[in-house]
Amino acid sequence: MVLLDQGSKAWVLADLQGPRRLLGPLGLALGTNTGIAFSLLSGRGTVLTVVLTAVAIAVGWALWRSTRRSEALALGLILGGAVGNLADRSFRRTHAVVDFLTLPHWATFNLADSAITVGTIWLGLVVLLGAPSTEARSG
Repeated sequence: MVLLDQGSKAWVLADLQGPRRLLGPLGLALGTNTGIAFSLLSGRGTVLTVVLTAVAIAVGWALWRSTRRSEALALGLILGGAVGNLADRSFRRTHAVVDFLTLPHWATFNLADSAITVGTIWLGLVVLLGAPSTEARSG
C-alpha cells in the first residue's frame, strides 16, 4: 500500500498539469494538506507527526497481535495508509500530505486516505459482526 500510495503521489506531482476528470464523478486535482482529514489541525505538523506516529505504532502492534485474517487485513490497510501519509509529513519539504483525488462536494484525498477509510469501515464491521472461528490465522 505504501509503495502504491507514494508512487501515485510521485506520478501526480510529476505529470498532473491541472484538474481533470478521471471516471464519472472522480477527478484529479493536486492539493496538499498540513492537517488531518478535512484539513483539521492544519499547521500543527510536528505535533501531528508525533501523534500519528504513535497511532501507527499502536495499529502495527494490534496487527501483530491479531488472530483473525479479516481483522489483520483491515489493520494492514489502516497501517499502510498511515505510513504512506506519514512518509509525506516526514520527507517532503513542505511536511504536507499530497492529495489528488476529487469527488464533487468532498475534500481532496489520496490512496492512503482511501486505505485508512476502507480499513476502518472493514474493521468496524469485523468488530460488530464478528468473524468465524475458521478464519484464525496460522503462525
